[in-house]
Amino acid sequence: MSDLISRKALLDRLRGNVLVDVTPELEEAIEDQPTAFDVEKVVSELQEAKELDVYVPLEDALEIIRKGGIEEE
Repeated sequence: MSDLISRKALLDRLRGNVLVDVTPELEEAIEDQPTAFDVEKVVSELQEAKELDVYVPLEDALEIIRKGGIEEE
């Protein structure tokens, strides 16, 4: 299972639930969650290799995508 969700979709769904009080604090807590996948960073890493005219083996490209542009802590 993936942890990728849309913050906006989550907030919209919570707002549509009469049993959940969506407070400004809850909205802020959701908005402050770290990004699970940074598309721009993934594209940037792959584009950098292309601009350097460096061959990136498929397995390496897949690993860049799997990391999602997010550095592990």
